[in-house]
This record gives sequence, C-alpha cells and structure tokens, in this order.
Amino acid sequence: MSGKPRLFLLDAGPVIGLHELGLWHELLERAQVIVPAIVAYKEVVFWDDGGGVGRPIDLRRDEATGRLHICCADAAAVAAVLDRFDPVMRERIDAGEAEAIALLSSWEGERPEFCTADGAAVRAACLLALADRIVSLEAVLRRVGLDPPQLATKYGEKKVRQWVAEGRQMRVRGEGLAP
Repeated sequence: MSGKPRLFLLDAGPVIGLHELGLWHELLERAQVIVPAIVAYKEVVFWDDGGGVGRPIDLRRDEATGRLHICCADAAAVAAVLDRFDPVMRERIDAGEAEAIALLSSWEGERPEFCTADGAAVRAACLLALADRIVSLEAVLRRVGLDPPQLATKYGEKKVRQWVAEGRQMRVRGEGLAP
C-alpha cells in the first residue's frame, strides 16, 4: 500500500456507499485505505444492491490480499477519547466511529484523512481539533481521480463542510466536551 498517494480512514457509511456505487475496488487500487476493526468485523456486513438483495462485504479478503489495512485501537484509547466528551455527545458516537477517532487521535506520523457520513462523528473529531483531517466521500473520490457520481447528501462535500463548521463552533463554545 505504501506507493499509493492518499491515506484514508473510512467509517462504515462510506465503505457501504462505495460498494453500492461499485467503486470500492477502484478506490483500493488508487489509495491507501484503513478501516477500524469494529467497522470491518461488526458494522460492515452487506450492501443493498437496490433490488432489496443484500450483497455480502468481505473486508477480511481485501486485507488478506494487502489492498486494505484494518486497524484496531485498544479499549483504553477508545475509552480515553470518549471520556473527553459530555454524556450527550458520547451517546451520539457509535463504536466504530469512536475507534476511528481514537486511531486518528493517537496516529503517529502523517495522519490519515477521516471519511465518515455521520454528522456526530465529524463534530466529535472537530471537538478534538481534528477538523483538518475530515474529508467527504465526494472529496475522496476526486482526490484519487474518480469522478463522483450522484451521491447521497451525507457523502457530499457541502454537507461535510457544514458539519465541520458546526464542530468548530462547538469547540470554541466548549459544547460537547466533558467539564
């Protein structure tokens, strides 16, 4: 994976969305992709083919071929990240997002860009001063030379930038952080 130009940490929504768009394997060819272990092993199981049929997603196979890296944050790191939020914000962050934010917070060297389609996860990352590492799925596709098709709003640059702005404002006000 080291010769590829971009490093992205993907949450469950974008992984499923890329499968639905038929662009998952193309992204793996063009970028270094990391998925949190909770996302890979518990949250991403299938994608809907549009006809009501669930198609399986096997990220372990992609990892076994060296095209994907699955990272695991230890429980103490995840707990430490969650402890930085107030109870309301903590409740809004699911396990895979918490693991992704813990990985991003403790990453050594060049941090990956975090791609999620969840506003609470974006805001939480911003509260921890990680706003510069947030990226939309639309931007991910553009950065690797893929022309994004029509995407759901939650995957678009405009929506993600809105969430980042809200997260930055929350950080300034101290809203969402533990006392």
